[in-house]
Amino acid sequence: MLVKFIKKYKFRILRLLNTRRGLTAQKSIEALTTFFLSICCGRQVAKEVIKCASKDNKKLVRSAFHFIKYSMPKVINPSIDRFYNPVMFGFDPEIAKDFYLNQQKKHSNSTKVNQNLDCEVFLSTQLSQDPATSFQCPKYELEEKRLALKAKVAEYNPKTVTTKPQKSKVSPPKGSARPLLEKAFLDFHKEFQSHKEQFFVISGTLLGIVREGHLLDHDYDLDFGIYEDVDISPILQLVQQSDLFELTALESADWGFYSGNCMIKLVHKNGINLDIFIHVERHGLTFHGGSRNVWFNTPFELRKHQCCDVSILGPSDTNQYLIENYGDWKTEKKDFDYNTDTPNYFLPHTPFSNYADKKKAVNK
Repeated sequence: MLVKFIKKYKFRILRLLNTRRGLTAQKSIEALTTFFLSICCGRQVAKEVIKCASKDNKKLVRSAFHFIKYSMPKVINPSIDRFYNPVMFGFDPEIAKDFYLNQQKKHSNSTKVNQNLDCEVFLSTQLSQDPATSFQCPKYELEEKRLALKAKVAEYNPKTVTTKPQKSKVSPPKGSARPLLEKAFLDFHKEFQSHKEQFFVISGTLLGIVREGHLLDHDYDLDFGIYEDVDISPILQLVQQSDLFELTALESADWGFYSGNCMIKLVHKNGINLDIFIHVERHGLTFHGGSRNVWFNTPFELRKHQCCDVSILGPSDTNQYLIENYGDWKTEKKDFDYNTDTPNYFLPHTPFSNYADKKKAVNK
């Protein structure tokens, strides 16, 4: 029942958590979360969750959900939300490990729950022993991935496509996030007009524009890219002056071949997230990602696309770009996982990637 409720109202919940709120509301959410976590998971876990969330409502709720699902596996399936673990975001790994081990004793008769808990114990142990999560880039593995991606593109060669995707102009269905996405998109285009030649649409935002003729109805964020040589200081200055957008994070990464800023995370006042990925070219490929996720593409040219009756830059060869990101991009997949379902995902030999591999094996 609870899982159905979360799935049905996922976007509304995310929007609520993303929306700016005052100190009173923040303290109320913290107090309620502490109360339920203390009952289900103990005061030590509750206090650590509050501390690590650092006034971030979304992180607070996600962390709480993570621990509650292992306390109540008959109510919440522990295999959902598969690749989130608070240990990755500063949570004390020893506190987490103690909690997971206690839950294993409590649910010793459930193989599935214990297999999932083994994965959580693994990551907690890894990060308590070696907190470094820097990216390692073995060139032979990258070459294997590159060749596999090339084969994937050949598999969906445009010569085999007999019909072009139809661009739908229908009104958004009930509960669609599209009106909010469009509002955030147009406000972004207006607020950052002076930098419009530096931004380009990528990932799900481009997918909607090309396949549907509009932003995706079931999406809840906007994806943009900029190149490594763009000075982001003026962009951050504009965000500080904006009444519409707020900076939620400036992520940095160490991918082995690149170390520096990798993503600017914004939130519109209506609750829509905007992720601006810094694209870097290395080894004849274009990489983008976060501190724990990396994707790569064949280097691409840019051209203008139309969205919400305005022009925006995006990859020129949309077919190749979308195949590299989604495979069969013309078939809608509402439960698409950006970690496991993307042909161009590449993040080997870090505690998180090893953890993700174990979780995939357990929950496939």
